[in-house]
Amino acid sequence: MKKIIYSLLLAGLVWSCDSEPKESPAIPQETVQELDLSLYAPLDLTPYQIPTTLYLPNDEQLVGGAVEPQVIHQEDDFTWTIKASRAFEMVIEDYGERDALELYKENLERYTDVHTYQIIEDSANVLIYKQSLKKQNKQALEHYSYHCVGMFTADDINYLISSRKEGYEKPTINVMRTSIAEIARRNEEVSI
Repeated sequence: MKKIIYSLLLAGLVWSCDSEPKESPAIPQETVQELDLSLYAPLDLTPYQIPTTLYLPNDEQLVGGAVEPQVIHQEDDFTWTIKASRAFEMVIEDYGERDALELYKENLERYTDVHTYQIIEDSANVLIYKQSLKKQNKQALEHYSYHCVGMFTADDINYLISSRKEGYEKPTINVMRTSIAEIARRNEEVSI
């Protein structure tokens, strides 16, 4: 009996490693004006020299743990790390007058010999993609992560806002998309 259970567990493990991961539902293509912020809370970034508000998830189910918003920033630095929980981290970078999102896309091109990129969404202010490490052979396991990047402008300064460098699973990126799309939409309305 133990051999049968062991065999079934081993077969299940091999099957789960060899099979393609199931994709979570596609990222909703709603217009940015229709974002549901009922599970998000505003975080004022003005004390950190960014004159705007970022909406972060305030529901533990969205971020996989207790929600404890935190901003990490060194005085006179151009980078801010925003954490909503241990499993939800975003980075904001000051790009001055440069088009932050275009520069980010150009930078991705530099790594096409190491990674493949599958674009999931590419709109005016939001880019979502799946990044995979190129396989050396057919038996190698696929290593991939999802990334969300956006751009917003505040006081005529362009900022890039993105998921952490290592990326996340797709459900976390879907939550980040709402935060990024909302800050881009609100700051676009202000600059018009």
